Amino acid sequence: MGDNVYGDTLNMTALDSIYARQNRRPGHRALRESTRVIGTWDDHDYGANDAGRSYPKRDRSQAHVLDFTDVPEDHPRRERAGVYSAHTYGPPGKRVKVILLDHTLSLSALRPSGGS
Repeated sequence: MGDNVYGDTLNMTALDSIYARQNRRPGHRALRESTRVIGTWDDHDYGANDAGRSYPKRDRSQAHVLDFTDVPEDHPRRERAGVYSAHTYGPPGKRVKVILLDHTLSLSALRPSGGS
């Protein structure tokens, strides 16, 4: 659990490079070779820190995350806004459902709270 990457950039070419670098890490490669990896994103994976639903590079950032988590090109998730998903594992009677939310769909612009 945690961030896919720390993108925090508006430069989509740089974000391409950041995701590619993560995919080349030996530990990450070993994980992907041993199990199916699912995921969602937060603001660091999104591109701009604390960006929300009005982020202008949202579609490109979404494609990065879907590519990173090996979502097939013809999957319905590629046709909708957001990277939310649900996955069911286990045999009948012993199933568990993992629901991945996408908070960016409802996140408005953040304002400083004035606190520390």
